[in-house]
Amino acid sequence: MNNDDLKKELWEVPDAIRVIAGQSLPMELVEQIRAGRFSHAYWLGRGTSKLAAMWLGMMFFELSDFRVFHLPFSVACRNPGRDLSKVLYIAVSESGSTRELIEAVKLGRERGTYSYCIVNNRKSELARVSDCATCLDLGPGEGFTFKSFSGTILHAAKLANAVGGGREDLSELQTLGNMAEEILKANPLQGLAELLQKAESAFVMGRGILSPLAGNIALKIRELPRIPAEHKSSEEFLHGYGEASARPNCLVIVLAVPGIMLDSQMKTIRYLAARGANAVVLCPESIAGMMPKGIRVLTVAAGASNLFAGVSITVAVYRALCSLVEMLGLDADDDDLVGRIVSPASFMTDFPELQ
Repeated sequence: MNNDDLKKELWEVPDAIRVIAGQSLPMELVEQIRAGRFSHAYWLGRGTSKLAAMWLGMMFFELSDFRVFHLPFSVACRNPGRDLSKVLYIAVSESGSTRELIEAVKLGRERGTYSYCIVNNRKSELARVSDCATCLDLGPGEGFTFKSFSGTILHAAKLANAVGGGREDLSELQTLGNMAEEILKANPLQGLAELLQKAESAFVMGRGILSPLAGNIALKIRELPRIPAEHKSSEEFLHGYGEASARPNCLVIVLAVPGIMLDSQMKTIRYLAARGANAVVLCPESIAGMMPKGIRVLTVAAGASNLFAGVSITVAVYRALCSLVEMLGLDADDDDLVGRIVSPASFMTDFPELQ
């Protein structure tokens, strides 16, 4: 993987979104859920796919009455319970080869679960051992998961909305690919790249359905420019992490969109502004005027759907991080730079007040 691969996968994101927009859903599974075949579901995922699966669970909460909970691998692979005949497993994996995921699905099926997986490899073992599978058909990635993460979360929104009987108008998904392409061309968050260039560490915050997007952004900050970054919800940040924001070399990044727990986010934003923190808010243009004085604001053009505004921000961050890699003179396949990715233990050493 090198910088050319990085750019290639980045610029394939708009087409990936278009593929998902036109893709059909597993309607037989949708009808089974709506008919009460399952009492509830558990989602399973690892790494980036875990964040996408977290979004999926939140989408079902927002758009339907069917509940999808998290089942840790330590439980799913060891003792998930005896009779699981009314339980649905939803497994998410780009490669479809995650060993723990495959073992969890196999063990669940032995106890009666029905398993559904979302993969990007039609011939994967996970697709083979599951009762029902959706292949995103986004083509091979370059290892950066831009396409698979974007595709999975949008498929999850469509699936949850279908189960809920179409509560949300998702028609904007049809133009989201074009919007993503314009975002990549405009690079509206170039200012974020410049702020991160001066930072030694970062916190990324989001509430509700923005939380897994914030987690994905923190992961990409660690992976691409190799800057230590953590993801925290606004609530967690205010309970014990606020002191870290006083450090001038720590950049606090806050995601905010209309309607989605915005009141809670504004409380955190006002707190950061009052402390003079090194912070920046990433938001649609429509709410930029709500931000308090003393806080940096970078805006992204977004459509009318609050549901997809966070996706637009995420795509814009991907673009900014690719710019930052070039600004820092890094190479995406330079193994010598991996040492800059810190473990949680070393992050805590950098912030002793968090111990």
